[in-house]
Amino acid sequence: MEKVFEELQAEIKNIFSSKPIQIFISNNNIELSAIAEYAKVMEPLSKDNTIILF
Repeated sequence: MEKVFEELQAEIKNIFSSKPIQIFISNNNIELSAIAEYAKVMEPLSKDNTIILF
């Protein structure tokens, strides 16, 4: 399961770090962030079961 999150984190980082996205967010004063829930069973999102992806 960790490999999936590592791949997802790398993919999101590549997208958010791309030049067109960086120009767009700079020109529009936007701050981007992403989180993912990390749990083997469905449970409410909390600090303990989230991963900051970007």
